[in-house]
Amino acid sequence: MELSKLITNKPGIYLIRHSDRPSGKTGFEVEITTAGIERCKSHSKHFTQVDSWLSSSAVRCVQTAEYLGAGENVQKVKGLTCVGKTKLGPNWKKYKKEKGWIKLLEAWVNKELDSELNCTSNQVASTLLKDIYQHHEKGNTAVAVTHDLMITCVYKYLTGKDVLEVPFAGGIFLEDKPQKINLNNPITTLFLLWPRITDKNLDILEKKIVQTSPFACVVYKNKNKVSKEKLSKMIYKCYGSNSWNDHKLETLTDGIKTNNEKYLVKLWVAYGVPRSHLNELKLEFRKIFELDPVKASLHIPDNTLEHNSLIDLLNQKN
Repeated sequence: MELSKLITNKPGIYLIRHSDRPSGKTGFEVEITTAGIERCKSHSKHFTQVDSWLSSSAVRCVQTAEYLGAGENVQKVKGLTCVGKTKLGPNWKKYKKEKGWIKLLEAWVNKELDSELNCTSNQVASTLLKDIYQHHEKGNTAVAVTHDLMITCVYKYLTGKDVLEVPFAGGIFLEDKPQKINLNNPITTLFLLWPRITDKNLDILEKKIVQTSPFACVVYKNKNKVSKEKLSKMIYKCYGSNSWNDHKLETLTDGIKTNNEKYLVKLWVAYGVPRSHLNELKLEFRKIFELDPVKASLHIPDNTLEHNSLIDLLNQKN
């Protein structure tokens, strides 16, 4: 999350928190401190090839962009402006006083306050991403300066993980499209398409993936005919040792009209699919392919170890 660790020559958007402000000061007109100015200047050498500078309307955010290298070329974007009690409702101020900032933020991004506030953290994140990508041309580099709350919402929305404290001038980098697959990247999702999913409507499936966020894309596709024995191993990797594994295997291979020994399994890797959309996406996939029972269509592994194990199994020689 430190800015120095985000620097890359890849195209995409740097989503950055404003630089240092006076302790305890959060008003719209609050400026960054002398230390904040120096922090920006120390990083400005990394931002000489920026195509667009975007910012919240808050003075400290605009100043951060200016001192990082934007000069007067800062474009204010509504979605980057921090939400507060005006948008979230009167309960926001009440809970902030009761819980404190970090506990409030944690409760909000984990959906504990959805019924108490006027909008959810996912709605805020989705709006922010939509707004900044309207000002970003794929293949270019953009810097978007916002607030810690907004970055926390976006990170939770995309990865399902909490990052409750974002340092001054820290943030995240949203790459346009990875050139290499990195399953350690929390914005990467693997889709294992079981044998019952045929090639019919696969283009619709990909469109559904791409529609989940402004930068979502499928970066890898593979398919392989595997033996029933290997398929059984893949099921074990996905679901662990269960009494219903044999039944699961029979369900997955039922009605497959390939040769008697091999079954076609597809593996896709997608980038930029919000974790918050995965359950909804599963249901859509199953509806598209008219698959029943529910678990006989696709599997989305829950962790990197499982991702790697499944890829290794699929890529082994039959």
